[in-house]
Amino acid sequence: MILIVGPLDFPTRNAAAQMMEGVARSFQQNGYSVRIIGRATDPQHIGTSLTISPGVEAVLPSPSTSKINFPTTFRAISRLSSVQRPRAVLLYNPDAALLAAVLASKSRLTDRLIAVATEWYDAPDFSHAPFRAIAKQIDTNLRMRHLLHFVDGLIVSSTYLGEYYRRKPTVIIPGVGIPAGPIEPRSSDDHPGKVLLLYAGNPFRREARELQGREMKDRLDVAIDILTDSSMDDVSFAFEIYGITREDYLLAVPRHRDILSGVNGRRIHFMGAREASEVRTRLGQADYTILIRDESRLTRAGFPTKVVESVTAGVPPIVSETGDIALYIRDGENGVILPNGHEERVQCVKSTILNHGSNHDAMADRCMTESPFEIARVATLLNTIMASTPQGRNTP
Repeated sequence: MILIVGPLDFPTRNAAAQMMEGVARSFQQNGYSVRIIGRATDPQHIGTSLTISPGVEAVLPSPSTSKINFPTTFRAISRLSSVQRPRAVLLYNPDAALLAAVLASKSRLTDRLIAVATEWYDAPDFSHAPFRAIAKQIDTNLRMRHLLHFVDGLIVSSTYLGEYYRRKPTVIIPGVGIPAGPIEPRSSDDHPGKVLLLYAGNPFRREARELQGREMKDRLDVAIDILTDSSMDDVSFAFEIYGITREDYLLAVPRHRDILSGVNGRRIHFMGAREASEVRTRLGQADYTILIRDESRLTRAGFPTKVVESVTAGVPPIVSETGDIALYIRDGENGVILPNGHEERVQCVKSTILNHGSNHDAMADRCMTESPFEIARVATLLNTIMASTPQGRNTP
């Protein structure tokens, strides 16, 4: 049995839950059963178990609003390990306290401790909730620079982290695609004759006000700047944004109030928060997704789950070249990589939309038939990490 632990929201799946569900299914292909300790998005599920897929069960001891619930999570690990000792425990981006506790108790909990590292945040904004920011900075540095060196192996999402932990048994898994079921094509009266672009996510914290560009993880503002440029006037498209409302966006980016009221701005539709299943269905109906990020330690350390989902759904992503993007997205083959510079990006997006048709169909086919995120490939990588030799007692 493999035990996976982390801030994984069920039954509504956040990005972390989707990635680790894919990892769980990959372990299944290697002959393991999997249990997940996650969080409940619905109060009625707190303390219950859910069957995620045949052979994968999630135990939900805490609410999704709890980012750090160390005692509850550690007790759940101890309880499950006493019933059936896991062959391995996987901790997904664990808080330092939880990681230290599991390291200290490893000999009685599991044969092998593996950490999953998919992010490394830059220094936080200390002007907003400074004590919380300081605590987060201390936790991040303790985990990334010290504690992770004591685990038996690492699953990371980038070559940046793979190189940083090169002395540990490490595999690089940028993401795992879970194919959705058949998706009905969108209605003929749904943005008729227009190319549909889609973004789904949370580009900034919900309470954000008047952000500067680099304070956003996803540069939704840059995407809107591109699509509302005057040279896009003769291009037929619609851009749907899932995850935030127009009001939330304008509180964070007030400079776009007039732009969104203009001709091209009316082609941009803020859909707000929706059920994950609805967003996945809509993703499968889109022509392209769009995701722009700045180069930073965060984007070098991680890999966008949004890109994994897009490729798996057969939807070519339009993306900026940050981190490991160019290792998995081949420009003009299974997606479009944006150049640097506003004018160059506008012309790239315009050309992509105007040449929609055979180009899009060929890219979509490659997404489906040559996906680097398919479960079978990930299963092979997981076999590698499970074959490595645990280093015995590894208390920091």
